[in-house]
Amino acid sequence: MVPLFSPAAIIDLDISVLFQLALFLVLLVVLSKLVFKPLLTLFQQRQDETDGKQEEAVRAANEAEGLLDGYSSAMAEATADGMAVRNKVRDEAVKKEADAVSKARSDASAWYEGELASFGGELEQARSEAHAGVSRLSGELVDMLVSRSLGERGGDTP
Repeated sequence: MVPLFSPAAIIDLDISVLFQLALFLVLLVVLSKLVFKPLLTLFQQRQDETDGKQEEAVRAANEAEGLLDGYSSAMAEATADGMAVRNKVRDEAVKKEADAVSKARSDASAWYEGELASFGGELEQARSEAHAGVSRLSGELVDMLVSRSLGERGGDTP
């Protein structure tokens, strides 16, 4: 094994090593103050802004969820109100329809009864006229038959 400070050592430790070490430390301090700390500060600011934006996004999502719940309940209520109004209007329309049908039926029934009574009177008048006509025609027919029968007998008898 070769001693560290021997002339055969690969690395010579002399004053230049101390100078390089001092220069490295000075450069480390200068770069730390001029580059590393501002860069770390910038990274921290970015992280803080990102965290703030994430918290804001979570708040906005929660607010949107609350608004959606409110909207959903308002829609359900409006739908229920609409259904109630629709049912009320439908019930009123059904009642009006039933009233109109009932009135039309009673009007038709009254018209039918009136026409039936009028027709009944006309029927009775036609029947009485027909009976009178039948009586008159039967009398004429009997007269014609009797006159023929007498006429035929009169020609046969001397």
